[in-house]
Amino acid sequence: MHRRIAAALWVVCFAAAPALADPPPAVTIDHIGAQLLYANTGAPSGDIAPPAKFSGWNTVIGEGDAKGPATDVLVSVTLKSASQPSNLDAPVSVIARTATKVLAQRTFGHVLIDRGKAVLFLLLPDATCAGKVTITAALGRQTRSATLALYCGE
Repeated sequence: MHRRIAAALWVVCFAAAPALADPPPAVTIDHIGAQLLYANTGAPSGDIAPPAKFSGWNTVIGEGDAKGPATDVLVSVTLKSASQPSNLDAPVSVIARTATKVLAQRTFGHVLIDRGKAVLFLLLPDATCAGKVTITAALGRQTRSATLALYCGE
């Protein structure tokens, strides 16, 4: 009887040990990017988020560093993981705001990370004259922010 109990305890302890020893895959917010959506071509710009050097002055009419007129901005949040593939069940929230208002926000509930990477998107319509825009992505206690300067004037 004691041998059966000892054998059962051994199976429970050692068979479950690898499952208990493997922590869940770490997912990190790797980058926040932003692209202008050009109204004259329909094409996206290169990444204008820091560390890129971009002058967003009068982008709505194609001035500054813009290659054409643009009113909308497409935000991308890149997640990375060493595990391939993995499912992220924790929510990822992305919010874009100025000092006075929220321009757009989105919460992603389930994210498939394939080949170590997933990219989440948020559209900011009519944002190229919004002024200082802060984009923040949050995953659990982890946060990352990027700031865009999109000003207009004479």
